[in-house]
Amino acid sequence: MGLVLFTALVIAIRADNWADWTGFGGGESVTISIPQKDAAGEIIATETITEEPGKTLWDWLGLLGVPITLAGLGFLLQQQQQQRAADEEREEILQNYIDRLSTLLVDKNLLALAVRKYAPQDDQEPLNRNEEELLAASVDVIRARTLSILRRFEGDAARKTSVIQFLLEAEVISKARLNLRAANLSGANLITANLSEVSLKGANFVRADLRLANLDEAQLSGAKLSEAQLVRAKLRGADLCLANLGEADLREADLSEADLRLANLSEADLCLANLSGANLFRAKLRGADLSEANLSGANLSEADLSGADLFRADLSEANLSGADLSEADLSGANIQGVIIEPKKLAALKEAVAKKLS
Repeated sequence: MGLVLFTALVIAIRADNWADWTGFGGGESVTISIPQKDAAGEIIATETITEEPGKTLWDWLGLLGVPITLAGLGFLLQQQQQQRAADEEREEILQNYIDRLSTLLVDKNLLALAVRKYAPQDDQEPLNRNEEELLAASVDVIRARTLSILRRFEGDAARKTSVIQFLLEAEVISKARLNLRAANLSGANLITANLSEVSLKGANFVRADLRLANLDEAQLSGAKLSEAQLVRAKLRGADLCLANLGEADLREADLSEADLRLANLSEADLCLANLSGANLFRAKLRGADLSEANLSGANLSEADLSGADLFRADLSEANLSGADLSEADLSGANIQGVIIEPKKLAALKEAVAKKLS
């Protein structure tokens, strides 16, 4: 289309009447007076003829604009219809998933079997072999269907949230100890969700909202939690080895006794977080905000703390041997009983005593 318009403009410019034809000229009507004479040659009347200007380039563009506009509107309408159809299809998939799992839970009495297996009462008989096999097979089916539907809902955070909410409300995760390894929960809204002790190894929580969530002792090794919202989340004793928490918001989160070996916490916000007793061996904390964080007794040996903000952080009894503290702000930090190479101790004390600007 652009080439056609350009060619037309070039032709118009090369023509003698290019200014008028393109619309850049006056574009005025022309009035011609034609005298009428009698046999003697005397003018007896005058006929006036007005010639309107021909169509300019802008006129043609205006005419072309109508079908183009109609085509654009048609395309937008088609896109909306396709989106609506896709939404309806996804909603149907979600309802089928919930209906089938509900039927499976009720017909097989799975939750009662799970309670007898994992939280038996004194007056209950242990599961027999058939019940054990039924429970194991059913939980495998639930896991497979859950992982599959979460993959299908890529980019649909709302329906991912609905899936997890159903599993939590039905107590499938807690009672049947559903394994959600490698689950795709990116962008999901999991505020206050109780996922304590759940296996979530390698799960995708990128940009998920986990504020106030309970992930105590959860298995999150290798999980993707970059840019996740974890404000005041409970991660006490959680396994986060090799997890990616880059740029995550962990303000006031409880990570005490957590395993964060080799974890990526670069640029993460850990202001006022509790990391007491946490294992941060070789963790990447480059540029992280650890201001006023509790790192007492934490293992930070060989950790990368370059450029980190440790303003008034509690590093008492922490192991900093081999840690990279270059350009870190340690002003006001508590380093009582800290473990560090003797040759670095003087520089550490100097950094701590540095006057605040």
